[in-house]
Amino acid sequence: MKKKVLITGVCGTIGEALVNYFIENDAIVYGVDYQETQLAIMSKRIDSSVFYPVPMDFTSQDCLKYIEAIQPDILIHGASLKMTNFCEDFADYYYSKNVLQTKVFLESVLPFVKERVIFISSDEAYKPHNQFGKQKLEVEQYLKNLSEKKEDCLIQSLRFPFVIESNGSVYHVFNKLSKENKPLPLTDERITKLATRKEDFIRGWDDFYNHVLIPGVYTLSIGKVLSIKALAEELIEKNHSKSKIEIIGLRKGDTLEDPMMNTDDFKPITEYVSEVFE
Repeated sequence: MKKKVLITGVCGTIGEALVNYFIENDAIVYGVDYQETQLAIMSKRIDSSVFYPVPMDFTSQDCLKYIEAIQPDILIHGASLKMTNFCEDFADYYYSKNVLQTKVFLESVLPFVKERVIFISSDEAYKPHNQFGKQKLEVEQYLKNLSEKKEDCLIQSLRFPFVIESNGSVYHVFNKLSKENKPLPLTDERITKLATRKEDFIRGWDDFYNHVLIPGVYTLSIGKVLSIKALAEELIEKNHSKSKIEIIGLRKGDTLEDPMMNTDDFKPITEYVSEVFE
C-alpha cells in the first residue's frame, strides 16, 4: 500500500524536490501551500493520481481538519518565512509564523500522523547569528522535548546548507540583474556561504530518510564554501554583462562566514548524515 506523505511549503524549491522524490518512491503526496498559482502549475505537471494540491495556509483550522481527515503516514513541515533581512526587520511577525504558529501546528497534527514528522530546519540554527537561525533552533528544541512525550511517532529535525537553486537565492538575483546589465549588490567582498546543489540535497535526504530512524536533530553533511563575490563575477562573465559589483555593506543578520564551515561538532552516522550535538 502506498504511503501517504504530506508536505507543507510544497511550492518552495525543497518542497517541490521532495514531492518528486516521494512520487518516484511510490508514495501519494499531499502538498500544502498558500501560493495557489504556483500550486496550480505544479498540479498540471504532476500525475493527479499521486499528487493532491492543498491550497491552504498551514496555520489555518481548515488545514488541521484536512490533515485529520487524511491521516498521513509521514508529515514534512517545510513551510517558513526565510528571507534573512526581512526576518530581522519584521522580527515579531516572522517569530509568530516561524515559531509560535509552527509549534502549535506541529503539536496539533501529531495525533493524526501515523509514523514520522520531519521538521525542515537550516544550518543557520547552528550557533545562530540571526533571527532566522534562532527561530529554527527554538523549534528544534521544542520538538526534542515533544518527542520525549510522544514515543509512538518518530520526530526529527533536519538541517542542511543553503541550496543555490532556491527561489529568490542570490544566484537567481545576480543572474537576473546581470542579464539586465544592472549593478550586483554585494554586502562585502569577503562574504562566503556554505552552499549545496539540489541534487546533493536529495542524495543526502535519501540516506537520511531511509537509514536514520532515531529521534533527534540531524544535519546533511553536504555543501562547499561559496564566495559570493566569485559567484557575481562568474555570472557577469557568463552573461556577457556590463554589470558592476556594488558593495552595499553588511545588513542585520548577515555574517562574513557561515559558522558551520569550521565545526567539528558532528558525529558521522552515514556518508551524508550527522547527528547534531549542541
